[in-house]
Amino acid sequence: MKAEVMLNALSDERWNWIIQGKIEGQERDIRSGLANAEERGIKIGEKRGLKKGMDETKIENAKNLLAMGLGTHEQISQAIGLPIEKIEALAKEIEAKA
Repeated sequence: MKAEVMLNALSDERWNWIIQGKIEGQERDIRSGLANAEERGIKIGEKRGLKKGMDETKIENAKNLLAMGLGTHEQISQAIGLPIEKIEALAKEIEAKA
């Protein structure tokens, strides 16, 4: 009888150990997934921030060239890398302020 009770207790402990191991494994997987998602999010944010900064710099450079009267709209568009429509809109914006 004592042996059976002891065997059942050992068996219960083993099952508890197995279940605990599975829970810990799942928690590690979740933490790892969150860390990977966070890293991807940071990379995406950095990429977007760099693009936004580059776009803002292009616009500022185009405005400066237009204000100084250097080049045609087509030349500025080609040199800066902005669409001609954007250059023309910026030119109108500058003229309206003058």
